[in-house]
Amino acid sequence: MTSHSQQGFTLVEALVAFAILAMVLLATWRTAGTGLRAIDAAATNEAAVLAAQSEMDRIVALGRPPAERTGRIEGTPYTWEVEVLPADPAWTRQSLARKPAHLRLTLSWPSRAGTARLSLERVIFPGPARTP
Repeated sequence: MTSHSQQGFTLVEALVAFAILAMVLLATWRTAGTGLRAIDAAATNEAAVLAAQSEMDRIVALGRPPAERTGRIEGTPYTWEVEVLPADPAWTRQSLARKPAHLRLTLSWPSRAGTARLSLERVIFPGPARTP
């Protein structure tokens, strides 16, 4: 009897190795895609927060609730809406020189899942009208 030494891989072994490699690459690709989508969503949300804060700062700089209650931020996909909410009753009972106004600014923009929204609230003490 002669012994035969095996050299190389059989076809089945090569196919199994390629199948395992394909599964690992697919899992890596999906994980990378999910990570990139999460980064994109975070960047979009960050831009929306900055736009909402900027719009709220513009409204606060006016020193009073704005005359227009809706608008669009130029050069962006964002639309905004301002609501004047009832002030906390504790504030209205105090003898303050200026009565507070509770504002809610809602920013909306199109997203993959439909319309995304973000709301900011702030209390201002309206004073004399100022121009921005």
